[in-house]
Amino acid sequence: MDVLRRERADPTVEQAPAGFASLYREQYGPMVRLAYLLTDSNAIAEELVQDAFVRVYQRWAHVDNAPAYLRRAVVNACRSHHRRRFLERRNPAEPPPPVE
Repeated sequence: MDVLRRERADPTVEQAPAGFASLYREQYGPMVRLAYLLTDSNAIAEELVQDAFVRVYQRWAHVDNAPAYLRRAVVNACRSHHRRRFLERRNPAEPPPPVE
């Protein structure tokens, strides 16, 4: 029972549908490069692409054109990243009051 629970909690590409595994192998590198060009950070690019793959995986049964859906998810994630950064710079958090 623990093995089954662990497999559900930690899915791997090998457990995914065959089409998803192929999409991951073919598109991971190009999507990271695209996200890097849009964010100028390899770490952020990798994180955003992983999140995009998770979203595609969750909607796999409803996606008609997986590469296009993935690309749009990556671009949207990069836009959201920039939007958050802009808002953080525009509205910096107030420093905490000094401790006496």
